[in-house]
Amino acid sequence: MQKLIYRNKKGQELTLCKSRPFLLESIDNYANVNTNISFSNNVTDGVSIDTVSIKEKILPVTGAIIASSREDLDRKRAYLSALFNPKFQATLTYINNALTRKIDCIVQDITFQSPIGFMQKFLVQFICPNPFWRDINTKKTDIALWQGDFEFELEIEDEGIEMGHRVSNLICNIANYGDVSCGMKIQFRALATVVNPSLFNVNTREFIKINRILEKGDLLEVTTDYSNKRIELVKSNSTRQNVFNWLDLDSEFLKLEVGDNLFRYDAEHGIDNLEVSIYYTPLYLGV
Repeated sequence: MQKLIYRNKKGQELTLCKSRPFLLESIDNYANVNTNISFSNNVTDGVSIDTVSIKEKILPVTGAIIASSREDLDRKRAYLSALFNPKFQATLTYINNALTRKIDCIVQDITFQSPIGFMQKFLVQFICPNPFWRDINTKKTDIALWQGDFEFELEIEDEGIEMGHRVSNLICNIANYGDVSCGMKIQFRALATVVNPSLFNVNTREFIKINRILEKGDLLEVTTDYSNKRIELVKSNSTRQNVFNWLDLDSEFLKLEVGDNLFRYDAEHGIDNLEVSIYYTPLYLGV
């Protein structure tokens, strides 16, 4: 079983599968990888590989329109032409018997064959600038947080009651089960005053540090995706302020390498007032 769901930035959505009126016949290249490899000549035999980069992915999708009349066929073809607008960014969600993954794309072109009765085949070429498929759901790891203990029914004993307890792991392992390294979103949440929070990669000895005093209620989000690096302060009304200038100049935008990744959080003052969460989405070469 294969199913392909196209959704553009306007919220328009189309499902291609084995059901009418829009049939999915085939999708190609979904597991293929195309690379650029640069070499250097050596004075000895052979060459040295300098860099390996993965090129954009092109996904040709063939399908068919099944209509009830010639007029209905014309309407459905016009609908597809408008839906697959190359000006709109979109996502493709691929579903088979084993997994569900998605990828960002735009339409490169769409062509229609001549109608046969009330059926007309079409070919859509999707180009994916970021060639990696990703999980549908973002994963979350809490490194440090306060966990509430207050619940009903409640009896308060003479010695009092614990309203919550601190759950923290100064060093936390995050396993990236994807095929390549991926970025992440790091959230620093201040429960009271926190001075200069940071996150340190034990494996690579790299760190990211924010030179700022966070006050109670401040939520700082650091995004390390390759094409979407940003640092934002999220206010209580959900508005966002660009605070990229708070970044320590010796910082690196940390990545999750394939396999285990050990991280340690820290702050120059108020570490017990800090909650740290990491969000990430594994990336895959194919489906």
